[in-house]
Amino acid sequence: MTLTKETLHSRRPTQPFDFRNLFCLTVCNEIVIIARVLVNLLLRCPPVCSDFCERPSLGLIPQRQLKNNRLEFWEHHLCGNKIVSLCEAEKIASELRLAGLRLVLTNGCFDLLHRGHVECLIEAARLGDVLMVAVNSDSSISKLKGSDRPLTCQEDRLFILAALGCVDYVVLLEDDHPGRLIERLKPQVLAKGGDWPVEKIIGRAFVEQNGGRVVSLDSRVPHYSTTNLISKIRNAANGSRY
Repeated sequence: MTLTKETLHSRRPTQPFDFRNLFCLTVCNEIVIIARVLVNLLLRCPPVCSDFCERPSLGLIPQRQLKNNRLEFWEHHLCGNKIVSLCEAEKIASELRLAGLRLVLTNGCFDLLHRGHVECLIEAARLGDVLMVAVNSDSSISKLKGSDRPLTCQEDRLFILAALGCVDYVVLLEDDHPGRLIERLKPQVLAKGGDWPVEKIIGRAFVEQNGGRVVSLDSRVPHYSTTNLISKIRNAANGSRY
């Protein structure tokens, strides 16, 4: 059909378009979307402002039970997924290499976690894409530090480190030193605290031969140490201030 003024005129609506209808339709769609988002948020994060809260399929749940459920969720889904075995850590490291991502590895006892530890972990995380922390086992710490150490068991130390936002994975280090672990994980970056000069960091030669970096982290709070904390605690118990 040939387009003429008459045919074009015949295609036009006989009544002017009411933009109010479009506005109402748009507002209704927005309300539906917002309502769905709010429902999802309420289902995922039930309110705890009242003694009892109602959730679909669960009925009325006491506030204390909700808090316990959230703690279990945190332990399992957040901290639990960060704590990996050596085999799992090796698989993660391999997948990161294939994806072109840089794995940063650091290790230590972390017996009494203090600000110096956290400062170093934050700095280490900035050196790459994923930060993995190897935590010395109880038996290895006893050999390195003495029979009265560690003060905190390995399960607790793993859990505490996994709860830190800057840490992506934690793995238990059974050996007395991290040499074999480093060779299995092949990190792109190996980092240690500033009290370790680069030339004395275990695994330096292997990492550098494979094109990686070895970094001695400069702590902004160099006077923090677990040994100093233990000394202060013991002195305080004996009646001395420090």
